[in-house]
Amino acid sequence: MNQVISSGQPWEVKPEWVRPTPHGWEESLRGISPIVDRTSHLRFRWRANVEQWELYECTPLHLIDPDRVKQLSVHWSQLPKDQQRGRRTFVTEYQHYMYREHKVDARRFWVLQGNRGGTPAAYTERERRMLEIMGECPDVPPLGCLPYAPFDGRAIKAIQQRDRLAKHGYDIDALEKAKTAESLRIEDEEAEKDYRRAFLSWWSNEMKPMSEFMKWYLGKSESDHTLRRATRDEANAVSQWKDHFIETGVVLNAGQVSNRALQIAVR
Repeated sequence: MNQVISSGQPWEVKPEWVRPTPHGWEESLRGISPIVDRTSHLRFRWRANVEQWELYECTPLHLIDPDRVKQLSVHWSQLPKDQQRGRRTFVTEYQHYMYREHKVDARRFWVLQGNRGGTPAAYTERERRMLEIMGECPDVPPLGCLPYAPFDGRAIKAIQQRDRLAKHGYDIDALEKAKTAESLRIEDEEAEKDYRRAFLSWWSNEMKPMSEFMKWYLGKSESDHTLRRATRDEANAVSQWKDHFIETGVVLNAGQVSNRALQIAVR
C-alpha cells in the first residue's frame, strides 16, 4: 500500500512571497489589472535569488479547470510517494501557496528586467515563429539575465500590449463577449496577418541584394532586349500581391517574372 506523507506542520511561507512592493506599485497595477471574479488579474512576486520582481497572472477559482483545482488543493507531501514527483512538477510551492491563500492559479506572466519595461515570462508559439522568421532568438531572456527594472510607465505600456482586458478598454463585459468562437477566429486571423507582414519584412530584407542588382540592370539599355513589357493583368497582379497575401495568405499568380515591369514591382 502506498504511504501518505504528512509533515504535520504549517506550510512554509517564504519571506519573498509576502514582500511589500515599492510605494505606488500596487495602486498602479490595479489601475490596469483590477482584482475581480470574472477574469484573471496580475500580482507581484519578488525573486530574492536574482533581486527582481515578476508579475503572475492569477486565475480565480471558479475559472480554473477542475482537474487543475485538484492539483493545486493537495500539497505534494500529502500524496503517496509514487505521486509526489509528478505533483511537484506541475505545482510549484509558490503556486500551492497562492491557491491556499488567494484561491487562484498563479502563472508567470512578466519579468521586470531590462530597459524596455520588462520581458515576457514565455513566448506564444506564434511569437516564436515570428521571431525565427525575423532572425531573432525565439527564446525568452532568462530570469535575472537583464538589469533590474522598476514598475513604471514603460512596464505598464508593455504589459497592456499583452493583456486581453486592456484590449477591451477594461470592460469586463466586453471581454466576456469577446470569448465567442467568431471573435476568437477574427483575433486569430489578425495574428496570422501580423505573421505574414513579418514574413514579408524578412523576405524583403533577404531579397535586397537581388533587388539592388535588378535596379542597376534595369538602368542598362540592353535590359529592353531581354525583358519584355508586362501585360495589364500582370502589372495589376503585381501591384496587389502583397496586400492580397497579407489578407489571404495566397500569392496572386502573375506568371513567371520575366519582364521589365514585374522586375521593377517585385523589388
